[in-house]
Amino acid sequence: MRSTKRAGFTITDGVLVISVVSILLSALVPGLSMTTARERDQQRLEHMQAISEALEAHRSDLGHYPAADGDAWLGGWEASHRDGFMAALVKSGYLAEPLLDPLNDDAHHYRYVLHQDGNYGCVGEREFFVLGFTAFETRPSMPLGERHFTCPERDFSDELAFSSSTFGQH
Repeated sequence: MRSTKRAGFTITDGVLVISVVSILLSALVPGLSMTTARERDQQRLEHMQAISEALEAHRSDLGHYPAADGDAWLGGWEASHRDGFMAALVKSGYLAEPLLDPLNDDAHHYRYVLHQDGNYGCVGEREFFVLGFTAFETRPSMPLGERHFTCPERDFSDELAFSSSTFGQH
């Protein structure tokens, strides 16, 4: 007489394995998403440093910062999610390509503006720029002690999650 028992997995075994794998994956995905967001935030900070260095090299070589090709809709800010961001730095070779926010949309983008000496009460010896980005993904704003640029009559942290300038640095 032949045995009717079969070797292998039953449908119940398969459903159980799929359920366990699904539960494990659902626990991992949010962690992976947060890691990616942290990496994008770190890339934003690195881009700010590289753009600042390119702006300073431009000023050192040519005697001035590039004009901001600002958008009236954004209050004169040049923005990375609009065409031509940092075009002057790319055209003159200070940047190989435009450095854009990893998401580069209305909520997450870089901004640059050039101000004349004395604007917003920032009185120094020359024009100054403000450079920053609009939002972090992993934290709402910079911790105390990290960089936000302000003038006596304007606090740029009201507009940007991170802002910097070379005002007062010579």
